[in-house]
Amino acid sequence: MVRNQLKGIGLMVLCVLFFAVMDAIGKKQSDALPTFQVLFLRSAIILALSALWMRMSGIQISNLFSIPDIELQSFRGIVWALTALWFYLAFAGGSLASVYLISFLHPAAAIFFAWALRGQRARASVFLPIALMFFGIYVSLGSSEWSIALGASLFAFLAAIFFGLEAALTKQIEQTEQRANEIETLAFSALVGALVFSIGIAAHHFFWMEGISAFSNADTLSIVTIEDTVGIAFRPIGIADSVLLVLQGTAGFAGNLALIYAYNFANEDLLAPIDYLIVIFGAVIGFLFFGDTLSLTFWIGASIIVLGGVWLSVVSSKE
Repeated sequence: MVRNQLKGIGLMVLCVLFFAVMDAIGKKQSDALPTFQVLFLRSAIILALSALWMRMSGIQISNLFSIPDIELQSFRGIVWALTALWFYLAFAGGSLASVYLISFLHPAAAIFFAWALRGQRARASVFLPIALMFFGIYVSLGSSEWSIALGASLFAFLAAIFFGLEAALTKQIEQTEQRANEIETLAFSALVGALVFSIGIAAHHFFWMEGISAFSNADTLSIVTIEDTVGIAFRPIGIADSVLLVLQGTAGFAGNLALIYAYNFANEDLLAPIDYLIVIFGAVIGFLFFGDTLSLTFWIGASIIVLGGVWLSVVSSKE
């Protein structure tokens, strides 16, 4: 029993570390490559690795095309993709640790969506720790960093809301009679995500070109402008960026896989608090590679949010 719990804790720590690495690489590439291109290729790599794992586990890849509750799975895949988009945009404008801090509001969103989707009412005792977490966010937002990166904080709030919705949909899928296993759900979400981002690439290019055409004329629209406009949707990738993209997608897949197996060894009430380690990982990576510095106000707010989050996990586990 204890050995299994230690395995679960170890896998959860690895999960958090892998996700922090994935986000750090995405933040680095946000200055070099278009958003939809990075997210499309990340999703495609996660899909390919998930399909490979399915084959190694004796699961037919064709199961993805006859997956149970395909409407619900498709909705989850769209939400999965939008969650990744909001996180990516938040990381592009703010520090890793700060975005993680805002995203910790996702349990509150999950409670709301559990009520909206399944009629599951939360006990009144959960609202006090949620209020404490919001107070922690208020304290953190008083720091000078977030007065500058207000746009990033808004994207982080969106990421928290959609992450909560994704968690509620995942729970709903788990409660269906005939459900796909976790790796099939991951693969299907990556497939839907790749489709969503490919549409985003095409739409971004089309509407950007239409906008350029509407506000420019043949005499002023230069060849350089046209080339830059085409590049906004999809750009050629060098060797260094290709390696980083593969690492980013691999880290994303490894993080999801570690998360799946962690919950096979230990309960949620034991593993949930470990998720808050990602703030520490984000702060260290941000300081070493991006020169991020975090104020004392930030850490006070972070401590309040972690306290509220652990409290919420304890209260929720008793329901």
